[in-house]
Amino acid sequence: QRIPQTRRSDHLTKHHELEPLGLTPRETEILFWVAQGKTSPEISIILGLASATVKRHVASILPKLGVETRLAAALRAHEVIQGMGA
Repeated sequence: QRIPQTRRSDHLTKHHELEPLGLTPRETEILFWVAQGKTSPEISIILGLASATVKRHVASILPKLGVETRLAAALRAHEVIQGMGA
């Protein structure tokens, strides 16, 4: 299955904007892809990780952001990205 690619420069810029959330670099990268609507299996392909590893990172991200769902984490990421661009 082919996953549509985002321009690498866009990914690096947006990924950098999520750093203030206090996540590890890998968690920040995974949150970026969650915010793009990617599933754990899709993120695992993009990053070359096991799907279970991605799910473990997502489980770690949620309490750090004070949210309970992937959707809420994605919304939080979008808020941060939009706030940085404002």
